[in-house]
This record gives sequence, C-alpha cells and structure tokens, in this order.
Amino acid sequence: MVRSFLKASLIFVIMSFLLSCENDDNSMPNVTYELGQVHEGGVIFYIDETGQHGLISSTIDQDDAPWACSQLDFSGALAVEIGSGQQNTLDILNGVNQSVDCNPVSYAAKLCDELELNGYTDWYLPSYNELEEMLVNRELIGDFKEIFYWSSSQYNYQWARIKYFGFHPDGIPINNSGKDSNWSVRAIRSF
Repeated sequence: MVRSFLKASLIFVIMSFLLSCENDDNSMPNVTYELGQVHEGGVIFYIDETGQHGLISSTIDQDDAPWACSQLDFSGALAVEIGSGQQNTLDILNGVNQSVDCNPVSYAAKLCDELELNGYTDWYLPSYNELEEMLVNRELIGDFKEIFYWSSSQYNYQWARIKYFGFHPDGIPINNSGKDSNWSVRAIRSF
C-alpha cells in the first residue's frame, strides 16, 4: 500500500513538473532584428517578411577578382532573386571545377566560399537582387568603394551582372560586365 502511494505521488510530481514547463503557444520567443544591426559576423542588410531571417554583409571587401571564366556558360547561376546567391555561388564553383578550360587561381565565388571571417565560414557571392539590397543599405553596412561589385548572377556565357556603388549624377546604366573583368567582391551570408 505504501509502495502504491509513493508510486502515485511520484507520478503526480513528474506530471505536475512537465505540465508547468509547457508553453501555451509552443513557440520560441521572437527576436527582433534591425537593418544595420551587427549580427553573426557582419551587418544585417535584409530581413524577410517573418522578421526572423535575413542576409548579412561582410563589412569589408574580399578583393578585386574576375567573376570566373569568360566564354563558359555556368548553368544554374542565372537566378537574380533574393535567396538565390548561395545556390548561384555553388553553381559557379561546380562549373569551374568541372571545366577543363577554366582554371582561374582566384575568382569572385571562390573568394566568398573560402572566406573565414568573424568565426563564420558560410559566406557566398550575392545574387543581383541581393546586391541591389546591399546598394540600398550601403550606408548601414559601410566601407564600400565607389566602383562596381560582382553579383553571382550570370547574364550569359560572356557576361555576369554587376552593380555600381558610387554616386553618378546621370546614373550608371551598366548592369553587366565581361566575366574576366576585375571588380570588387563583398561576401554575404544568411541567418
């Protein structure tokens, strides 16, 4: 009898504890992120509609480099949308690795892929629209040169998409450049 009472008491205590730990909405607390916030190795320049995910820019340029090889079509690296930069970067890396005619020592996607910065190693070359968001928020990110920057978005087998980060009173309508041109590279990562 005493054993049954102890067993029932123990079950009651355990159930009470488990029920007291239960969260009514079963969700994690929401964290608020802001554009320009220093976070996970860089500066937040884009936040998605959930407010819980976005994109982070490195605060420094990686280097000037060619996009990759001219005259080579990198199938898959055509996307321009926000969220496509990481896959574009992988497509460029795979294209170079699979080519017998394309062996650059350094190129934009490789610089980003091999980057180790502020404890993070998952950097990639931004897509064209991701790069556009960086341009819009360049003052929050800081330290951009007044020059063209590469995106990971291929235009065609000879050209890839670029964006000018300086001020020009007439605007700079150039959005594409030969893949063998040396332009600046700024890596991003997702959170």
